[in-house]
Amino acid sequence: MSDGKQTRRRKNSQGTPWGLILGILGGVGVLFLVACGGLLYFLSVPMQMAADKADEAKTQATQVSIAALSMTVQLYKIDAGEYPASIEELMTPPDGNSEPLLDKAPKDAWGEPLNYEYPSTKTDSIGPAIWSNGPNRQNEDGSGDDINSWENGGGL
Repeated sequence: MSDGKQTRRRKNSQGTPWGLILGILGGVGVLFLVACGGLLYFLSVPMQMAADKADEAKTQATQVSIAALSMTVQLYKIDAGEYPASIEELMTPPDGNSEPLLDKAPKDAWGEPLNYEYPSTKTDSIGPAIWSNGPNRQNEDGSGDDINSWENGGGL
């Protein structure tokens, strides 16, 4: 009678998904599946690291864009005597005779236009506030994941 219970248990264990896989593939097949799973994991780690590096590069490129716009704003102030009220003013010559300082509105590394505010309500600086919406592409007024001129070294 105990032999019948053991036989029945063996039949039941082979009816489970793992028992069926083990029965079809054998021990080598299971090792192969485990190895494939490990390989997929180890391939995904470098891909995540590459994505992190890409995000870091986009953040740095956006900081450079903010710094470049800050310098352009300073040039405008030297020519016009005051800061521009908007980025659009940088696309028209300050004296009407020279070339505009910008051909088009600058964008961040995610393709979104930079935000500009003068007079600034976001910083104690006398200059304007410049910021990017950041990776989430949502304007959080310079906070959250936004990249801004007053905390990130690109300010006036």
